[in-house]
This record gives sequence, structure tokens and C-alpha cells, in this order.
Amino acid sequence: MNNNMPEISRTPSSRRDWATRIQIHGILLKKPFGHASNKWTKRFFLVKDGYLMYYDANEKKDYDRREFFNIHPKGVLPLGECHFKESREQQQPFCITIDSPEIDVSCSMCPNV
Repeated sequence: MNNNMPEISRTPSSRRDWATRIQIHGILLKKPFGHASNKWTKRFFLVKDGYLMYYDANEKKDYDRREFFNIHPKGVLPLGECHFKESREQQQPFCITIDSPEIDVSCSMCPNV
């Protein structure tokens, strides 16, 4: 296993009720979608009930402290009909691209290593 990969946390179900339970969460780098750019932005991501939501990176410490997530993310991507593929990005060795036909968007992201 590559030790450079960031740790993605799975929320312990014993501490949270069904309404706030998150399947997976962590910090990733995200390229903007909607326009071409080479700038990567650090974001806090979480997956809940088939949706990928992202926030400013500092939301992670708030989430860890409060033990529930903010209901006002910077963005939401429904994962229902998304296609995931490995992608190659300059100086980012572990990237994925998510294509969503539901909302006609493509999002590239990679671990914050």
C-alpha cells in the first residue's frame, strides 16, 4: 500500500444517528468544472445517500468537532448515474474524473498528498 495516499475516514456508525451518518469523507484536491483551468483547490468531501458534497477544506475540523455536517455545501454531485475513470494530470499521480450525465458536468479530483 502506498504510504503517500491520504487517509479517507469512514464515519463510525455508533456515534452518529441515521440522519447524520456519512459513508466516507476526507480532503481531496479538485479542479474547477465548467471551465478549463490547471488550478487545484483543496476541498473537504463527503458522500451521503448517493451524493458527493464538497466544502472549503476548513470545514473538516468543524465537522470533526460538531459530529454533524453542514447542510450548505459549496457543491453537490449526484452519484446515481456517474461514470468514474482514472485520469492523468500533470504532477497529480492518483486522479479520477467523475462524469455526470444527470447534470452535464465532469469533475476531476485527486488525493491531497
